[in-house]
Amino acid sequence: MNSKGWVDINKCKKCSLHKYRRQIVIGKGRFPADVLFIGEAPGKSEDLRGTPFSGPSGKLFERALEIVFDKLKSIPTYYITNTVLCRPCDKKGGPNRAPSKEEILTCKQNILKIIYRVNPYETILLGKVAENAFKSLDGKNHSLQHPAYILRRGGVKSPEFRIFCRKLHEILKGIKKKHLVFRGN
Repeated sequence: MNSKGWVDINKCKKCSLHKYRRQIVIGKGRFPADVLFIGEAPGKSEDLRGTPFSGPSGKLFERALEIVFDKLKSIPTYYITNTVLCRPCDKKGGPNRAPSKEEILTCKQNILKIIYRVNPYETILLGKVAENAFKSLDGKNHSLQHPAYILRRGGVKSPEFRIFCRKLHEILKGIKKKHLVFRGN
């Protein structure tokens, strides 16, 4: 899904995050999708590129997906977005910060539109921010560590990375078993 299909989201100015963003980072992937990943918020790289998970933690996440998909022998369709669609910072070019509860609540309507359009079998919440914002999604969600946390703990060489991959594999294997086949296969 690109921003052309989301004119109302693409022009959002409902919270103060619009003041310092370069662009709205809606998401990437296919829809409808087997799995929806929801992270925390766009960082500097994502704000520059307009694509979620395109920075260092995104590279780690992509590596985990490669490992898990190789084990599954079939690839689920997926879509990736965040709890807020604008980079949380307090001045142009300023440092990243966690989104506030008010910013998450304000952006929730945009995220619910994305969830409706993606229509995932299940949702994987990456990190505590996403977990706290969306843990009540019809019981069709799972929580994992955010890739940025794993990066801070040593990246692909850390025990957390192996745990992340193992848990992600279990979740996706369960989804595949429950739905017999992924939409992309």
